Amino acid sequence: MSVLENMHCSKLFQILALEENNLFSELNQVIYSHIRHIIVDSIIATDFAQHTGMVKEFESMYGVNAELFDTADEMYMNTEEFPPRELMEYFKTPDVKKTLRTVLLHFADISNPMKPFPVAERWAELVLKEFALQGEEEKALGIPVGPLNDKKTVNMPLSQIGFIEFVVAPLALAMARVLPPVWFTNQMIIDNANIWMDRWIEDTLLKPSLEEQVSVRERIHKMVQRTEQRGFTATMAQMES
Repeated sequence: MSVLENMHCSKLFQILALEENNLFSELNQVIYSHIRHIIVDSIIATDFAQHTGMVKEFESMYGVNAELFDTADEMYMNTEEFPPRELMEYFKTPDVKKTLRTVLLHFADISNPMKPFPVAERWAELVLKEFALQGEEEKALGIPVGPLNDKKTVNMPLSQIGFIEFVVAPLALAMARVLPPVWFTNQMIIDNANIWMDRWIEDTLLKPSLEEQVSVRERIHKMVQRTEQRGFTATMAQMES
């Protein structure tokens, strides 16, 4: 279960066990065990197998408390005192604290498309390089090669548009309805999706057909529409150019 994430936990506590790194050396066993549990729980939650459930959990959180979150959003947009006391009290409840803790770490874990394009592009290059190395290992072992692990068939711009559309955007939208200060991430991923679209057209060896271009532009446009339906006005300049 969550093999990669369990390895991350193991490596972390190996590093923290070194005397020069032991941040927890002054803590008693009860507090240390509690902190360790929180850290492990949060890291395990970055497993992509839990991604869809996280999105649904945040959508449900908003649905049950829509009035509270909509009021907070209005206060944030109108530069009134934010966050309201009622929202802070809700966030302090144990179950909600745990949800926020795990989702925010996962949100950061997949955040490269939410950054300025030069940063997002560099992360995409590194991730696909890692996937390609895994693909070579899979071929050497005679096991099926993952869909993004064959460097001969993966198109980086298209892969990033798909990652934004199916993974990042749904969580970013759900997050923004609950935490208004992260609305900016929705604009960033739309801007980056448009840049990846241009890269796909300009840099792909076999230029995509007009029909293919229209199909992908429609996918990006649907992302824009979803953000607008949730009260966020995304720029359409690149879409219309």
